[in-house]
Amino acid sequence: KDGAQQSPSRRRIPALQPNGKLDIPLHRIWRGEGVHEDSVVAFLPNKRAAHCLIPLEIPTNQSLTGMEVAVIGAGAAGLVAAREMKREGHSVIVYERGHALGGNWVYTPEVESDDLLGLNPKRKVVHSSLYKSLRTNLPREAMGFLDYPFTARAGGDSRRFPGYREVATYLADFAREFDLEKWIRFRTNVVHVVRVGDGRWLVRARRVSDDGEPAADESQLFDAVVVCSGHFTEPRIADVPGLDRWPGKQIHSHNYREPEPFRDRVVVLIGGSASGLDISRDIAPVAKEVHLSSRFISDEESKRLPVFDNFWVHSPIKSTYEDGTVLFNDGSSVAADVIMHCTGYKFHYPFLDTNGAVTIEDNRVGPLYKHVFPPSLAPSLSFIGIPLRVLPFPLFELQSKWVAGVLSGRISLPSVQEMVEDVKAFYLQIEAAGYPKRYTHDVSKYLVSLNFPVMEKPLDYVLYLLGAELRSLLPPASTAALPPGHGLAHHASGDGDRSARAGCQETGGERGKDVAVIGAGAAGLAAGRELRREGHGVVVFERGNTVGGTWVYTPEVESPDLLGLDPSRTLVHSSVYESLRTNIPREVMGFLDYPFSARPSCDSGRFPSHQEVAANLADFAGDFDLVRWIRFETEVVNVVQHPDGRWLVRSRWALINIKYALCRPGDRGSLRRRRCVQWPLYGASNRRHPRYNNCISFSFKPASRL
Repeated sequence: KDGAQQSPSRRRIPALQPNGKLDIPLHRIWRGEGVHEDSVVAFLPNKRAAHCLIPLEIPTNQSLTGMEVAVIGAGAAGLVAAREMKREGHSVIVYERGHALGGNWVYTPEVESDDLLGLNPKRKVVHSSLYKSLRTNLPREAMGFLDYPFTARAGGDSRRFPGYREVATYLADFAREFDLEKWIRFRTNVVHVVRVGDGRWLVRARRVSDDGEPAADESQLFDAVVVCSGHFTEPRIADVPGLDRWPGKQIHSHNYREPEPFRDRVVVLIGGSASGLDISRDIAPVAKEVHLSSRFISDEESKRLPVFDNFWVHSPIKSTYEDGTVLFNDGSSVAADVIMHCTGYKFHYPFLDTNGAVTIEDNRVGPLYKHVFPPSLAPSLSFIGIPLRVLPFPLFELQSKWVAGVLSGRISLPSVQEMVEDVKAFYLQIEAAGYPKRYTHDVSKYLVSLNFPVMEKPLDYVLYLLGAELRSLLPPASTAALPPGHGLAHHASGDGDRSARAGCQETGGERGKDVAVIGAGAAGLAAGRELRREGHGVVVFERGNTVGGTWVYTPEVESPDLLGLDPSRTLVHSSVYESLRTNIPREVMGFLDYPFSARPSCDSGRFPSHQEVAANLADFAGDFDLVRWIRFETEVVNVVQHPDGRWLVRSRWALINIKYALCRPGDRGSLRRRRCVQWPLYGASNRRHPRYNNCISFSFKPASRL
């Protein structure tokens, strides 16, 4: 601002041009909280999220190294890798075998018709594994890059779990926004990458014509290679006795596109993960029978699902026979026409020649330091996007920032020996936990079972995979790197931000309706808040004396009917037992804008007790002022639709022990029940409330006059 005092360590930025560019080269640029002594800081608007400013640090006295970098693949990982390399001052060439950017998110009706199982290494490979009905299985808020949120477009697919076209369009917009297409060589398939005598890498690629035939070969030397070629192309096939003699048709889900070819067929699908569940539901309306076999299903759980009359789930396949029979471990069998392998993919880098420095054994790519750098070849060779079951796009971006910073010399790696020892220690942890090598990169398998540190922000898990080196790239305990529109921005803030989010905005307006919410547990509290935010009038009926629903522990049981068979018995709502702890970590139990963070001097474990969950729900109700809308000790006994279309809710006061809070916000001595937060979780009655210091709690039996 004109007239403002300038810090001596920062110089005024030259004039900003009408096109939004600076009059200085931006070839030394990165993100971070700390500012170098001799540097300038530019705040440039982002076109996609115009309300946020992106801090870009421009060092002016650092001697960094710009390298020639080859990026293999122009999918999500390759695009963000190219952007970060350019930001760090490197020269980039991106090799893309397809005709468009987007990688696996580019749909094609083509399949590998000559080899539907993908076993022949000489087959004509189709890169994409998309089927027509595919939608994301992560919400869009968690899929965007950190400074480029995946927001809904006007006229696009606005669903929270959009179809693949929306993702492909988002990636195309991202490339256009950051002017990346000029660095991409489309229809160029990398066939060989090898390190030469001077330490550089020789990349040999083959141009492909529009009709798919090889056109010409080209070779180029690079200082570094970043592998972003994905891992959803090389199918992994189930090992089932008798499959080599089974006479029916076999196909891998990689070659599935639409359900019509399976009309009136008996189809057995192997694999109960995302693709198996998706495709089985996709083909059930047209197939004669669908049988889903999964290792997650026990023999006792095998059954027909009520959703479709022709849909069964089974335990794993025991054997297949030459007459077309498929026998399951549960003892049932079926004469099938098709077996579809929905069994995942293998890491596969046929172009990469490292002379044994990087190997793939039982789907473990290694050795890799933090899943990125092979120690003996670091930092000139790196891999982006190897970890499975993560938030992929943010992970790609953070890995790319790390690689770009290491290549320029701004970030240092440990010594080769230290990286090797780190990898060995990690492998020993995997082995000690009882996991085979193929789970090395599957984060979901070991993040909970191994002794990983407690983290309150989901984004920290991405950072942890990469180690402490990457933490400098994002400001700690801050949302500076996450624009307000980004779904992860909610989780990046700590406890100190809760008060800023407190209170429900009551918008009113003609759209408001009177809504009854039955229950003040987690679902009822969230529903009450969202309805108030949308301008509706809300009454929450709660039969208990506090918020929390089933998370509120009571020593009472349904005596004498301990089986719960008598419909006239006195019901006890809670099923919580005294020792119960959550079976999922607190990081994934919070509301999107209200993380379930640990409270001082309380249960700070990742799998906290029921008291901690109930206390978090009470905090949530207090911070958003929800208690005023709750009718406690009020049991709903009948709900029926009125002739005018509205609903008549009949309730009665539940005669149970009540614990109120006596509040004196201004009118001393008056009972203001509607303004009080009820807090039975902090011990005996007549104790001062730990959060609201003007409240004391006490218990009594309801009197008839009250």
